[in-house]
Amino acid sequence: MGENLKFRSASKIIFLFGFLLAFLTFKVISDNQKSQWEKEFFHHIQRYMLLFKGELEANERILLSVQSFFHATHNVEREEFKAYVDPILANNKYIKGLEWIPRISDENRKAFETNMRNKGFPSTQITERKKQGKMIRAGSRSEYFPVFFFR
Repeated sequence: MGENLKFRSASKIIFLFGFLLAFLTFKVISDNQKSQWEKEFFHHIQRYMLLFKGELEANERILLSVQSFFHATHNVEREEFKAYVDPILANNKYIKGLEWIPRISDENRKAFETNMRNKGFPSTQITERKKQGKMIRAGSRSEYFPVFFFR
């Protein structure tokens, strides 16, 4: 019976040692695999962030070019705006539309509306949306930002 007890004790020790060795091996391999996945994940994320940043910078340059166009010419007409931005829109999958929204002071509101009417837009007035969604003549305020050109 003494040898049987020694055999069972040795078997238990070997089993526990084998189990512990298997667990430690699993843990080391699992940690290494997790570390490798994290490195790959962050590498992909960094690559996509750089691509996204590049696209944002390219689109910012486009917007700055439209702004420069307005500053350089001072009096851009609708057809000129269309001729300038249509190629931009045709070749850019991220920008779906461009608009020019001038700042009009309350003192210049009447002159702006009159000028637009004289250019062939007889119902021009600076408007705002009511809560129900209906467009009405904008109330008096210090400045307005009407959509002037939209493509």
